[in-house]
Amino acid sequence: MIDPWTVLRIPVRAWAAWREGELDTVPRPRDAPRAHAAGPDALEVLVVGSGAASGWGVVTHELGLVGTLCRALAHRRHGGVTVGGAVRPDMQMRHAAAELRRHPLDVYAIVCLVLGVNDVMAMTSRAEWEWELRRALDEIERRRDPGTQILVTGIQPIPSIPVFAGPFARVLDRRARQLNELTRRECDARLGVTFVELPETPGDIDNVYGDSARYAFWAEILADGVSPDTLAATPPSVQRLNPEQRADAVRRTGIAGTEPEERFDRIVRAARTVFRTSYAAFTLVDDNQQWYKSLVGPDLPLISIEHSFCYHSAQSGRPLIVPDTLRDSRFVHNKFVIEEPRVRFYAGYPVRAPSGEPVGVVCVFDSSPRDRDTIDLSSLREFALMVEAELADQPVAAVSSTPARETGWPLRRR
Repeated sequence: MIDPWTVLRIPVRAWAAWREGELDTVPRPRDAPRAHAAGPDALEVLVVGSGAASGWGVVTHELGLVGTLCRALAHRRHGGVTVGGAVRPDMQMRHAAAELRRHPLDVYAIVCLVLGVNDVMAMTSRAEWEWELRRALDEIERRRDPGTQILVTGIQPIPSIPVFAGPFARVLDRRARQLNELTRRECDARLGVTFVELPETPGDIDNVYGDSARYAFWAEILADGVSPDTLAATPPSVQRLNPEQRADAVRRTGIAGTEPEERFDRIVRAARTVFRTSYAAFTLVDDNQQWYKSLVGPDLPLISIEHSFCYHSAQSGRPLIVPDTLRDSRFVHNKFVIEEPRVRFYAGYPVRAPSGEPVGVVCVFDSSPRDRDTIDLSSLREFALMVEAELADQPVAAVSSTPARETGWPLRRR
């Protein structure tokens, strides 16, 4: 007996390709798929996918699913949230496992897969979909933090996608429902994995591109799928990267060994002004050395990695606050404490590469101790996020074979 889907595959693919041509005139975000809500100890969220994650019809991801999900989670958590996206409009489920391997999944409290529309249009078989979905979920489960929650969205109703409304919409929607049922069963069989169905948007949201209300509607549904324990949890620390991974992540930022840049100096100057410290810096850190990309304050001697405060923050992926170094056993004998500049107070917030690895720190420090209650960690995080935004706009550098210790990175003074 002939499989009816085999008969339909060629005409459906041809029709879908023709309809996809209309997407050339539909706006799509050109900024980095990243959004944040203010607050310390921010939850890190990774969105991987296409379709609804791509932001068709809006000009910035702040108005798409990435931004609206960030705000929905922050509202429920009453605290900081950062949502980063690995978003590609042509991504299918078969690409997911490889994409996930590019990210340090242990840093994320939530990993969200938003895939399926492209697979429906490509008439991906149910067997292939199930196999690739399992590969993606296995990849997350193998490398995630034990507390990480996985969200898998269902495929949105095909007739609700303006460009695919037409004679084959009902046939394609039937395939979407079949894939959704397979996905639901697979998610239900795994601990910590939640299937979230994306329904049609209400009638008061026009079925046209360009309406950010549809993304806000779906974001609320996704946020409702996050468990209260996940929202209340302390963000996980980063598992220690091996030296090669850390050095490669720093080099991929594209700014290792480069000249000073006003875009970073401006952020660091503002941090020193807000915190009223003698020093502020944006540092890059790997397992071999610390390098000041931007340093505002009096000249400093070169610092080895064993005396680096920033190394502690970058290694853990968590902010580091030391109100008084002479009362902290980790630093009381530190060279920068007992010698010039005689650091007594330090606060640093990690800076992550677009792919998620902590590659540096924005920090402020001074020769006078501080009361911990006077340190506004939310403000320091804002400066770190400003640096991350600049890195997101930076062309990704090719990974060099030169070891970090041989790059000759200079000390940055300002």
